[in-house]
Amino acid sequence: MTSHSNIMLSSLPWCIVILASLVAAVIDVRHAVIPNRITIPLFIGGLIFSLWTGGNAALIGSITASLLIALPFIILFVLAGGGAGDAKLMGAVGAWLGWNQSICVLLAVMISGVILAIIVAAVKGTLPKVCSRILASFSLVLISISGRTRLDRKHYLPANDHTSTRMPYGPAIFAGICIAALWNIL
Repeated sequence: MTSHSNIMLSSLPWCIVILASLVAAVIDVRHAVIPNRITIPLFIGGLIFSLWTGGNAALIGSITASLLIALPFIILFVLAGGGAGDAKLMGAVGAWLGWNQSICVLLAVMISGVILAIIVAAVKGTLPKVCSRILASFSLVLISISGRTRLDRKHYLPANDHTSTRMPYGPAIFAGICIAALWNIL
């Protein structure tokens, strides 16, 4: 392959995850869901691309990255009421980007999510409650990772009420992926 072909091939995963996360973000804002019709084909496509471009070793790296990048979102889904679509989208992104790039994406998405939550809460006048939930969710992730055997989310998270601010996380995922892509280019 020529160097131009190599550059195009290495840019393809970023282009695909940026486009897919943009579509997911728009749907999440409009309908409060990230549908399986986006996440499942994206995940399968990432695995196939990894196998095609790097063989079995790349496929294993792709699967590992999927698990790594989705794990915090799975924990938040199970323990703190996060979205399952968020976790599946992050796993699919990991399938496309592999281990090294997924770590950067995970950090950028988490930071984007916190910033977006603070902005939304400030606009809606629920900043103290949202900050409390952010700290509690972060604590849950750390406690879960530490291996504590018995977790009861009611001891860590404030009870949900009807005034709770729900925020679609798709835009934060999209923003984090774009930031990570720029970081990767620079």
